[in-house]
Amino acid sequence: MHSHNLNKWTHHHNFASASSVAARRSLIVLIITFAAMIIEITGGLWFNSLALLADGWHMGTHALAIGITVFAYWYSKNIFTTEPSASGLGRWKFLAATRVPFY
Repeated sequence: MHSHNLNKWTHHHNFASASSVAARRSLIVLIITFAAMIIEITGGLWFNSLALLADGWHMGTHALAIGITVFAYWYSKNIFTTEPSASGLGRWKFLAATRVPFY
């Protein structure tokens, strides 16, 4: 019988090592996005610009989405335990669309 060696195309699935770097970068992106949102809303109110106001509120939705990701990183590091949960806490990983390692 013919067999193939697939070791050349395999990789590990341990994402815990990159998790802290990704969490820190996500937090930086959240701060920048939130600052841009505040600047645009303030500018829209100051200059009576509906375009700036609309884009500021639009940036708020981005900040909310990135905030969910930051929360998922924080939650997986500080709250999530090794015990399986009936409430399905692993859903934060999929809601945030991150590679957060839920142990």
